[in-house]
Amino acid sequence: MAHASKRIKILNWVAGEVLDELLTNAMIFVLPSDLEGLSLALLDAMGAGLCVLCSDVAENREAIDDAGFTFRRGDVPDLADRLRSMERELTDLKERVDKKSKQFSVLLDDVIR
Repeated sequence: MAHASKRIKILNWVAGEVLDELLTNAMIFVLPSDLEGLSLALLDAMGAGLCVLCSDVAENREAIDDAGFTFRRGDVPDLADRLRSMERELTDLKERVDKKSKQFSVLLDDVIR
């Protein structure tokens, strides 16, 4: 799928080392889906310390708490506005998300055990 910007990559399903590399090098993770419940991709992105932006469905809001951002489900202009806002504030967001990511990783480790 082509996109107007070389900075945006739209990919098919990935896993393993490819996923790790993408998460390591990404700045923002966007989950526009309004159909799925709790997304493993969202949890992976949060665990990797990415700034996340997702639709405001209940499961997403609960998962991100105050460690991410939402946009109104199905509202493309709202999604675009939130992305622009996140881009402007990325340094501050990254510091805040790093703190939450560490807390999330500890919680996730406790759940897995």
